[in-house]
Amino acid sequence: SWSKLVHPEDRKHSDDLLTKYFNRESVSYECEARMRHKNGEWIWVLDRGRVVEWTEDGKPLRMSGTHQDITQRKKQENEILCLNTNLEEAQSISKIGSWRFDLQTNSLTWSAEHYRIFEIEEPQLNNRLFELYRERIHPEDLTALDQCIEGAIKSGEGFAFDHRVFLDNGKRIKYVQCIA
Repeated sequence: SWSKLVHPEDRKHSDDLLTKYFNRESVSYECEARMRHKNGEWIWVLDRGRVVEWTEDGKPLRMSGTHQDITQRKKQENEILCLNTNLEEAQSISKIGSWRFDLQTNSLTWSAEHYRIFEIEEPQLNNRLFELYRERIHPEDLTALDQCIEGAIKSGEGFAFDHRVFLDNGKRIKYVQCIA
């Protein structure tokens, strides 16, 4: 019945995962796929299963599993994807980049527009990105920016700071406002 109900575009992926499981290349079978609901609509299901009985020569004999309706989660994921796409477009139009810095892992991520503002080729490794960013900050502005960041970390308060950015090895200067 699975073969008749699974969405044609998801069938190969499901079959590949099942084959991998039957060949004991994975410890369980798990697949997200669209499935035809009894009302005729396509819903998303999380299909999980395990072989509960194998033949003597190692072939699957009997399998048991579950289907969980994950349609709502998939809709939310799609909405987030659309929001991110719209955010990137809005940032490009407004020339506003966004960034996120995890203080525990020192992981820095930038939006595409942020890369364009600082004229840094994307993507960069997290540790290299921070170095490239700091290299572009005007030396007279770097200490004050560091003080703003340290103060924000200690107090939990945000800040806005205008600073200069060197481009083309210092031949050009761009003025940037950092809001954190």
